[in-house]
Amino acid sequence: MKIWYVHPYGGGPGIGRFYRPFHLAQEWKKLGHSTTVFLADYHHLLDKKEVLPAQQNIEGADYIALKSGRYVGNGLDRILNMFRFCFSLWATRKRIGRDLEKPDAIIVSSPHPFAVFPARALAKRTGAKLVFEVRDLWPLSITEINGSSKWHPFVLLTAITERYAYRHADVVASLLTGVENYMRERNMKYRKFVWVPNGVETGAKPTLPQSVEGRKLLDTIDRWKKQSRKIIVHPGSMGPPNALENLINAASILNKKGHAPQFGVILFGSGISRVSLEKLAQAQDAENIFFGGAVPKSEALYITSKCDIGYCGGKGHDAVYRYGISFNKIIDFVSAGLPMVLPFKAYLDPVTSSLKNLIVTDDKVADIANALLESLELVPDRINNQKYLADFSYAEIASRYAAEII
Repeated sequence: MKIWYVHPYGGGPGIGRFYRPFHLAQEWKKLGHSTTVFLADYHHLLDKKEVLPAQQNIEGADYIALKSGRYVGNGLDRILNMFRFCFSLWATRKRIGRDLEKPDAIIVSSPHPFAVFPARALAKRTGAKLVFEVRDLWPLSITEINGSSKWHPFVLLTAITERYAYRHADVVASLLTGVENYMRERNMKYRKFVWVPNGVETGAKPTLPQSVEGRKLLDTIDRWKKQSRKIIVHPGSMGPPNALENLINAASILNKKGHAPQFGVILFGSGISRVSLEKLAQAQDAENIFFGGAVPKSEALYITSKCDIGYCGGKGHDAVYRYGISFNKIIDFVSAGLPMVLPFKAYLDPVTSSLKNLIVTDDKVADIANALLESLELVPDRINNQKYLADFSYAEIASRYAAEII
């Protein structure tokens, strides 16, 4: 089977931190399927803020970067990037039979859902099956997490796109466990549904940091370890949806109560909230909060494994999280054996609902502070965590995924 995997914000070694397209392509190759990953030639999750080459092969996975345009932030240029990507995807029809083989399946992953329109047209043209892969529930994630009005034109467009995708896809896949009924209420009638969560990165090995940012983080961890501090870590995005001001304010409460010598907080990654978060920590004179930049994935895994407690930033959006969650960092925490603090209730999630080494609280700062203090008594438990990861290998996910498409 020839698979086109369309992921506007796709990543992989040397590209960006979300390796899902790369790992699926690797596992499908072992099953005898070839994969071409289509992504935007520029997006905000790239390792380097440079336009990607038009075509490259990374360890056997073919990547095609489609012209989409640069942007900064969440303004008009980012929206234009989304639609330019869609136009560029439709333009690939001219390359079929020339330098692109006709696909048997086109998977559209939905960091934004609009690529489903050109993908369906391409599927009809080539006779390929259309698969719609849901990462975030648009527009629910926009209205609930970002607080946008359900009548905003962009929100209405995502709602129309969502229903269109459910109606026309041959297979609907989702990273969320409990979302099938939600989809059936929105036009997914007799389509196949397959659960394809974020996975454990097969063969991914933590590596000793060599980057400047990685060494700074590791030096801080080593220093705090010598002071017998427990280290709470939040890797990845620092944006409004992560609500990391709650973590900083909770740490400040504990500091004022005399607990500062007992713990340190490491936040590393990037995002539009980082500057304001650093200012907040400085204003509270929180010497036990350290900010680091983005590092390569293998270094991020190493740094995470050297910490004691994982923190998954977010707010208590019950309307969204009742369908499940798909945070990459949760799998990383479980793989490292770390206890976790979740400042929201996640429903129908097979990892977090099964783990013992987990503290779930609401998103009130005082309650987060209490949860953090409680977590200092927990210890890593890699052996117990491993048995919950059997269904989360990319080999298993890719095999189940392909079986539903064929």
